[in-house]
Amino acid sequence: MYLTIFGTSDIVKEHIKSAKKNNIKIFGIYTSRGKRDLKKIQKKFHNIDIFFNIKVCIEKSILTKNCHFLVASSIKNNEKILREICKYDRKILVEKPVFLKSNKFDKFLKYEKKIFVGYNRVFYKNLNNIPKLLKKNKLKYGSIKIPEINKQNILINSCHIISILIHLFGPLNLNFVIKKKDYIFCVLKNKSNQIFFVEFNFNSPENFSIELNFKKFKYIFKPIETLKIFDRINKKKIRSINVYKPNLLRQVNETELTGNKPGFDIQYKYFKKFASGHLINFPNLKFAKRIITLCEKIIM
Repeated sequence: MYLTIFGTSDIVKEHIKSAKKNNIKIFGIYTSRGKRDLKKIQKKFHNIDIFFNIKVCIEKSILTKNCHFLVASSIKNNEKILREICKYDRKILVEKPVFLKSNKFDKFLKYEKKIFVGYNRVFYKNLNNIPKLLKKNKLKYGSIKIPEINKQNILINSCHIISILIHLFGPLNLNFVIKKKDYIFCVLKNKSNQIFFVEFNFNSPENFSIELNFKKFKYIFKPIETLKIFDRINKKKIRSINVYKPNLLRQVNETELTGNKPGFDIQYKYFKKFASGHLINFPNLKFAKRIITLCEKIIM
């Protein structure tokens, strides 16, 4: 299997590492930067053919058997690139969020069986143990903290956290929202009436976190790559003062499970199956549109 890449941002290097780990060869890279940056690009992507003409790049890719596409360009270029490549019988991996407006997805939904969206965090091993836990333990509620730069960045960056919630708990409705200059607080609810309190705190010196509260356990992802599981409170007396400390049952760091960017290796494993004809129900365009639609409601 081969992969043609659109875009030369730093994230492309991570894609190449995980693609190669899954025995996917890189056919070439298209850049819209122009030949003035050729030396920089060649240094960054050693021994990979560089294309400056998008039509030539696509034509040569299509002539190559089992060659598919990765779109990791600037978000503003995605519509133009997808319009060019969706007409061909090849599979496409697109970096999230694809578009920043939910109505932009509509004209491409007919190509849903061709497009796989790169929400890599839904492939975290720690997170994908949660569905098994939910079968045995009732979730009381979830508490999510998201430090952000501004409202617009919720669409670009915080969408990753929303993708995790929708992946684990299904479609979410916005039940309540408070919008202030420095923060947005909202309550999300799914079809099972599970409640999620989400706080977007602009320019806050904290980390992304997801806390899932069960009857007997607390699961804390903080940062999202690190899972801590607590099961009770330990009480100690220090100098006649009672000290209460949660008992850490287990801790697993996602970054220690792979040498590459977390979630990318498994993401490419699934994309390889998708490219060979297997139906993958997530993360597809409908999933991506659902995320951006919810983000729009939160910030509007």
